[in-house]
Amino acid sequence: MWEPRGHFDLFAVLLVPPDQPEADIGAIFMDNEGYCPMCGDATISLGRYIVDKGIARNPIVPQTVVKIQCPCGLIEARVQNDGKKTGAVSFLSVPSFLYEKDELRKHYKVVHPENRDASMSYIYGIIVTDDKDEYSKEVGRAPCGSGSSSRIAQQFGRGLLKMDQTKIFESRTGGRYRATPLQAVKCGEYDAVVVEVSENGYYTGSSSFSLEDDDDNTQPIRDMATFVTTEMHTCGQPIRIIEKGFPKILGDTLRKKMDYLIQEHDHLRKLLMWEPRGHFDLIGVILVQPDHPEADIGAIFMHNEGYGPMCGDATISLGRYLVDKGIVRNPSIPKTVVKIQCPCGLVEARVQNDGKKTGAVSFFSVPSFLYEKDVSVHVSEFGQIVVDIAYGGGFYAIVPASQFNLEHKCSCSKLKEFAGALLDELRTNYKVVHPENNDACNSYIYGIIVTDGKYGHDEEVTTNFTLYADKAVGRAPCGSGSSARIAQQFSRGLIKLDQTRIFESRTGGRYRATPVKAVKCGDFCAVVVEMSGNGYYTGTSSFSLEENDEIGKGFLMS
Repeated sequence: MWEPRGHFDLFAVLLVPPDQPEADIGAIFMDNEGYCPMCGDATISLGRYIVDKGIARNPIVPQTVVKIQCPCGLIEARVQNDGKKTGAVSFLSVPSFLYEKDELRKHYKVVHPENRDASMSYIYGIIVTDDKDEYSKEVGRAPCGSGSSSRIAQQFGRGLLKMDQTKIFESRTGGRYRATPLQAVKCGEYDAVVVEVSENGYYTGSSSFSLEDDDDNTQPIRDMATFVTTEMHTCGQPIRIIEKGFPKILGDTLRKKMDYLIQEHDHLRKLLMWEPRGHFDLIGVILVQPDHPEADIGAIFMHNEGYGPMCGDATISLGRYLVDKGIVRNPSIPKTVVKIQCPCGLVEARVQNDGKKTGAVSFFSVPSFLYEKDVSVHVSEFGQIVVDIAYGGGFYAIVPASQFNLEHKCSCSKLKEFAGALLDELRTNYKVVHPENNDACNSYIYGIIVTDGKYGHDEEVTTNFTLYADKAVGRAPCGSGSSARIAQQFSRGLIKLDQTRIFESRTGGRYRATPVKAVKCGDFCAVVVEMSGNGYYTGTSSFSLEENDEIGKGFLMS
């Protein structure tokens, strides 16, 4: 459920043998907090799955009834079934009722009148509505099946809705549920109602996840086209390496291949990087034929906004992957050299390799340099901020948290808010130009690194909070961003060649970064940085898109 295999808003279902005699199957619902009494959104998709997998006792045409024992009680789902393919699903809720109205309390306890299980007797969620009687929107990926049943019960209890009157609920994704009160019942002393909720659930693919022994850092799309990926993570940053499903990527240079992707197949990036298959902070990699004569492979990096010039986090995982998949020209022991052509230039990675298993990876950055120091930026939300602009494979603004009057260990949401405002201001009013590679993807402020203010050579760990692309939050210390920080400190005379610094992210993941060679990049005094870390396999995935699944083509919710 959690990263790097899942994400904060994921739901999961564990199927178990039921103890209720009428039930076809038992379902335990899991969320980011633990276990919950009911998930109507999951129930709709689950209905199809149970029929398709032959679990339903009596699969009849044109509608198959599936009975699911949930922690809240027995749920009956009705699945459209033409004998070849399943379709829309409706389910009948457990008795739903208005518990109390017009109540606002600081501390509030609830007790279900007939099911006093702990999972049933607490406030599970909040539904924020637009106050409309006929048509309502709720915040969430789906309109929330159990929440929509609660809203019907609320309106029925207040006399605003009658039996068999249907309401349509819509979420931020544009997904809609039809909800209809069908039967008035009693639940303890409460006047309750059984609600029919209807919608479609779609398959997006299948995944197989694993945990490595030493990983303790824990063309138009065709109907059902298959996309195969290997899932990895570096210091908690999820990395998706795309192996199969993309059409041939045309172009005789890496840049032209990227342009071709942008112009012809960007919908596939959204399909695999955005929800419901990916999430806001995911990094993806497509491997292509290089045009650089020394390169073993070319890599195009993808994120929530589009395509990036470099991703050191992905490069660390990718180094292992390229050796393990036999893509490297000359695998040697105890260390294999891998040369990767990235949009920012040629990057050399060195992969520990004992002949049986690959291990830690280090890579040598492209020439990294301090572009401009002490840049004063006025941000309306909090006044004047002074930053350094440095390049390490992408341009970053480096700023200590104290500039925002924040502690570097404050909440991620607070740092994201402040750093996001700074990023907006810089992208609008501050232009950067790389002296030797003025490609569009290489000449803009790629991200913000918020630090703890510890600069210079020091054995003490220093922290990075990285915001990049369309305000995605980095889970790892950021390889290109850490290279930029080393270049900043080297240019300011705070660190010397062969002195190592340790950078740490919010996950506790660490990189060792060492300036190893002074070079020139245009008129800039630059440095090559050796960055070391570990990448781990988390599993494999096979993704698909069903016909008519418009939401399944990809959406983002930040």
